[in-house]
Amino acid sequence: MRIILAFLMAALLLAGCGGGTGGTPTAVTVRVEDPSSTTPPSATAAYQLGNAAWQSLPLSPSGNSATGSFNLSGATRYGVAVRCGSQPPQVLQATPGELAQVKFTCGSPPSSGVSFTVNVSVSGVTGDMVYVQGRGGSKGAPLSGGSSGGSATVSFDPSDNDKIQPGPQDLVALVFDSGANEVRAAKVFRNQNVQDGAIISLSIDSGDVRPARSVSVSGFGSGAFAGVFWITGSSPANATAALVSPGSITGSTFAYREVAGAAGGDRYAFFGLKTFGSSEQISRFKVFPSGNLSISAPARWTPGALRVNTDPHPEVSGLSYTGTVDGLSVKAYQVSLGAAYTVSTGWLGGAASYRVPDLSGVMGFTPPSASNRRVGVGAILANQLVELFDSSWFFLPNTDLAAASAEGQQTGSDLTLP
Repeated sequence: MRIILAFLMAALLLAGCGGGTGGTPTAVTVRVEDPSSTTPPSATAAYQLGNAAWQSLPLSPSGNSATGSFNLSGATRYGVAVRCGSQPPQVLQATPGELAQVKFTCGSPPSSGVSFTVNVSVSGVTGDMVYVQGRGGSKGAPLSGGSSGGSATVSFDPSDNDKIQPGPQDLVALVFDSGANEVRAAKVFRNQNVQDGAIISLSIDSGDVRPARSVSVSGFGSGAFAGVFWITGSSPANATAALVSPGSITGSTFAYREVAGAAGGDRYAFFGLKTFGSSEQISRFKVFPSGNLSISAPARWTPGALRVNTDPHPEVSGLSYTGTVDGLSVKAYQVSLGAAYTVSTGWLGGAASYRVPDLSGVMGFTPPSASNRRVGVGAILANQLVELFDSSWFFLPNTDLAAASAEGQQTGSDLTLP
């Protein structure tokens, strides 16, 4: 049951979508944002037109963001790189027809959390645990006082692994039955003020029990994580994501509980993740309004399909993933090599190989040596082009993503994956 929004994002390794401008774009706009701050991020940016040299892109700060733009000058493809402070760069290479407005996120460290208490009273609902989920974290406590009611005191502390961040926010309380492995009731409590020393009182009764809905899954297999989240909020800075289902697959179906108090703009999202040893993952994320859901996992990479050579800025070959799932097709690939490099299928133009760009001059970054470096390659399937650095995709009502990735350790010779 204990899972937070940050884990969901990190596990998928996916984020954001930019947007076209209609017609044929003549310029690309780049926005770098820190959604959890009120000041602009400390970031540098660079861009590339076609195969020309990379050059610096000035950014103009405003509020919690910084913006820059460049003319395409007839180029049919471009690259953008953003570096948040001294962190590794985030690189996107695409065509203006795919993305002409690009957004990156530079995240501030979360606050240290606060000490506060949530008292939850329950009547007419069977369960043995109560969980309270808020912005950035969750925690549970036993339900005492009877088989169909009672009370629970959930005490939060800065030492908790999953810290709920301070400030006004929506809290979700869930009654969970461990024996049945089922969420019995879930209810949102709007605009609760989380602050140090706060004592918050919530209540759930039989009138708050909403229908349990069915999710049918295929392709993940046993031992995968799969769950449905209820999401409220418009950005990572004010979002609450509550897991309203069990968190593992033991068969082909499971149930999630609809949330009492849900309103327009709130949404449900399926997330599934299966790992194979330490070298492969498949995952799926789909936003949907409510009701029953049938969903499938993407296929794994064909063994030996990918090859990474030993160049300082290596060439990755074999980028020809042919899998489809529920109508989704490959829109981009991501190479992880000290930094994250995202290249769209439009930029590749049918090519099955990609060379990691040299950003040593314009950004002072060089990938790790081939003598000992971790390399990952992922295929991203979507209903629209996605870019992996902004989390706005998480809040769009039609987001549907899948990914298949493989990784390994390169130790001085060409690396074959998976």
